[in-house]
Amino acid sequence: MLVVGWFVAFWGVPKFLKNAESDKHPVQHLIALLEGLLPIGIIIFAVLFLNVPLIFSLLVVVLTQLFVYKAKTIHILSYIKEAFSLNIIFLIYGVMLFKNMLEASGAVTQMISFLAVMKLPILAVLFVLPFVVGLLTGITQAFVGVTFPLLIPLIMVHGMVDLPLLSFAYMSGYAGVLLSPVHLCYLLTCEYFNTDINRVYKYLLLTTPAIPLIGVLLIKLR
Repeated sequence: MLVVGWFVAFWGVPKFLKNAESDKHPVQHLIALLEGLLPIGIIIFAVLFLNVPLIFSLLVVVLTQLFVYKAKTIHILSYIKEAFSLNIIFLIYGVMLFKNMLEASGAVTQMISFLAVMKLPILAVLFVLPFVVGLLTGITQAFVGVTFPLLIPLIMVHGMVDLPLLSFAYMSGYAGVLLSPVHLCYLLTCEYFNTDINRVYKYLLLTTPAIPLIGVLLIKLR
């Protein structure tokens, strides 16, 4: 996916932009990259290995960065103002309300029952169910929690979970999440960069299908 994303994101970009700041030594670029990834790495490490609550980890990292980079008060107030933007608050509320309405209405359950009656091939069911739920909710936990309990019997082989089939089902659901118009990461990114959501879709439609295709490849190579 990194390779696919590289070609799609940088296709047609002028060479001088690709080689911006080429006067720097490669080690300097590597240090800058590690510096940017360090806060994220610390949060992941604290949550997964030290069992530190996510909110507390985020708070400590944010405060530490403000101290290290000596952020001015006026900048801090600007960050707080942007974080509590009414557009973002209503956006998050709307997405969560839509997800809860889908669950309360039983729409997802009815869709699952319909596919069961259709008697589709196993791979088709493993793709359609997670993908559609991911597309409707835009939340990874939603498609996993809703569909995987129903898919488990289909991916059991000799009493064991078939990992390639499980991976394919997960990749299918995640592809749906990435293409979902209610995916919070997608919406907030477009809001932050002040870009039209529809313009970004042409890039997503070029790259996202590669995810379930990789899942099919894993099944064929087992």
